[in-house]
Amino acid sequence: MKHTLVRPTFLSDRQYEKAISLIRDWNMIDQKIDQFINQVHNKNASFSFDYYYDEHHFGSDKGCWLIVTELCSVAGCDLSYIRENSKEATIKQAAFLTLQGRTPLVERPCGPCGNVNFFV
Repeated sequence: MKHTLVRPTFLSDRQYEKAISLIRDWNMIDQKIDQFINQVHNKNASFSFDYYYDEHHFGSDKGCWLIVTELCSVAGCDLSYIRENSKEATIKQAAFLTLQGRTPLVERPCGPCGNVNFFV
C-alpha cells in the first residue's frame, strides 16, 4: 500500500516541497552516519573525536557523555566538549563531526598548563 502525503494547508506548495526535500536530506545524512558508525565498529574507520562518560561532571550527581572538541596544546587536557545524555547520541554526534571533516582544536594551553614555567 502506497502512502500519499497531503500538504498541510498552512504551507504553500513551495514550502511543502522544501520541507520534503529537507526531510529527505536529513534521512540521507542519518543513513551516512549509521554506515560510518558501522565502519567504525568493524574497525574500518575511526572517529576524529574522543568521547567518554563522566560520572560526576562538574560535581553534579548526574553523569553525562562528553565529546572532546578542544585539547590543551601543552598536555592534552580537555578544554572544550559537547555534552550528550546518551551514548548513542554521543556516537552519532562524533560520527557527524568526523564526516564533516572536523577535528578537535589544539591551539592553546589550559589555565594550569599555561601557568607552568618551562625553563631549562
